[in-house]
Amino acid sequence: MKQGSYRIRWENLISRHVEEARLDVERRDIFVSSDLLSDSMYYSIHFDVDWQLDDFELTVDGERLFHCQQKMNGMWVDRIAKRIIEEFKGFEYFDLNITPLTHIMATKRLELAPGESQTLDVALFDVAGGSYRAVKQTYTRLDDAGFLFQDETEERTIHVNEEGMITEEAGRFKMLDFQIW
Repeated sequence: MKQGSYRIRWENLISRHVEEARLDVERRDIFVSSDLLSDSMYYSIHFDVDWQLDDFELTVDGERLFHCQQKMNGMWVDRIAKRIIEEFKGFEYFDLNITPLTHIMATKRLELAPGESQTLDVALFDVAGGSYRAVKQTYTRLDDAGFLFQDETEERTIHVNEEGMITEEAGRFKMLDFQIW
C-alpha cells in the first residue's frame, strides 16, 4: 500500500450501521482509527507496513473494552486485565467481529494462488460478549479479487479492490466509499 491517507466506509448489512475508517500509511507503520457511526464504538489499530499487528484498542460507550498488544516474542498482553494471554502465544492474526478491516491482515499477507488455502490460528475478539478466544479461520484464494472465508460457524466470500481493501464480506459488510487523500 502506498504512503498516504485512506478513508473507507462500510455498511454492516445486518445492523445497518455504518463504519468510517481512516488508514494512515507511513514509511514503517499503518495506523487505523475507526468510528462505528451508528454505535458508540471506536477502535484504533497499529500495524507495521507488512500488516503485522502491534496493538489495538476498542472503546464502547466511553469504556475501553479491549486494549491488547502483541510483543516481539509472540506473546499477547491484555493491557486492561494486565496479563499475558497465554492462549494466543505465537498467533499473528486477530479478528474484531464488528468490522471487515481485520480480514485485511490475512488477505494482504497470505500469498495464495487461486485454489490454494491456508488455515490460521486467530485471536477472535467478540465485541458483544466482551470476550476473546482462539479460533481457526481458513482463507481460500478464489481469484485476484476474492477469497472464501471459513470459520467454525460459517463460510462466506470476501472481495477486495485493487488496493487490497475489503469491498464486500458476503451477507455482513459492503463498502460504501473508498477515498485516497
